[in-house]
Amino acid sequence: MLHYAKLESEAIAIHNEMLVAWLPRLVYILVILWVGYGLFTSNPLTLDSKIVE
Repeated sequence: MLHYAKLESEAIAIHNEMLVAWLPRLVYILVILWVGYGLFTSNPLTLDSKIVE
């Protein structure tokens, strides 16, 4: 039983290490996609209101 618990603890530790390594990368990818979406969906060449002279 102790052997099984040790194996499970090691598996959980490996999983946690992978999560800690990949979570920031996933967040960075989401931010890059969000910024890219904002760049491609905005149209800075059009004006929403008329210019008053």
